[in-house]
Amino acid sequence: MQDLRNKWILITGAASGIGRALAIEFAAQGANIIMADIDEEGMKNTAAEVRAKGVKTISIKADVTRPGDLDKLAQTAVEETGGLDILVNNAGIGMVSEMKNTLWEEWEKILAVNLHAPIQLTLRLLPHMIKKGRGHIVNIASMAGLMGIPGMAQYSVTKFGLVGLSEALRTELHSYGIKVTAVCPGIVRTPILQTSRIKGFDEEMRTPPPGMSISPERAARAIVKGVKRNKAKVITSALPKLIYALKIIAPGLVGLAGRKAYSRWKRVPI
Repeated sequence: MQDLRNKWILITGAASGIGRALAIEFAAQGANIIMADIDEEGMKNTAAEVRAKGVKTISIKADVTRPGDLDKLAQTAVEETGGLDILVNNAGIGMVSEMKNTLWEEWEKILAVNLHAPIQLTLRLLPHMIKKGRGHIVNIASMAGLMGIPGMAQYSVTKFGLVGLSEALRTELHSYGIKVTAVCPGIVRTPILQTSRIKGFDEEMRTPPPGMSISPERAARAIVKGVKRNKAKVITSALPKLIYALKIIAPGLVGLAGRKAYSRWKRVPI
């Protein structure tokens, strides 16, 4: 099991949600944290909780869709730490919209944040991990990366991409001593539920049904445990695990249930 004490971990999207919870949970394990986000005030609050764990922390304002910000982030991560140990590609945005109502500009935005940014940051940091002969890349995907979610095709595409990237790199980088983990949470009660754009559906979509979601702290505990054990895939709670298992065993049944559930989603004029 991997010892996280004194390791340096870079987390994008660390100002809130899963990223914030991960920063605090990793810090509780003795790891030092580099945080990246566009929300400086949120990072300040996260940093205070991280420092309270007795570890070091660095905060960097960065827009992951800007190559210059990614250059600065990667350079700082390497120079300030002597070589990063773990990269957590967490920053992400969401959207609920049937494809017929989605503009290409909206596709470009979600692709840029959720998929292109993790690829670009990984490309910048990978040579340093290879040179060190060790490292760990953690991509925060989603259950929407294991099964296509109707009304969220654009989000599912980005998360399927992260899962595929993780699976390929886990084998490709094994000989270099670099580990790769894909994280596939179900619904987590984070700000993304409120900030995601919703087109053509009722705003009640922002409120998960009772018992269908978990806290970011619970998700973070499962993720850190999976990283320490070098798991290829981490699904953070029981219900998503059950649904994924049923998809493998009885895909037709899951498809039927999905269509029935989707037919009850409340549409609104746009």
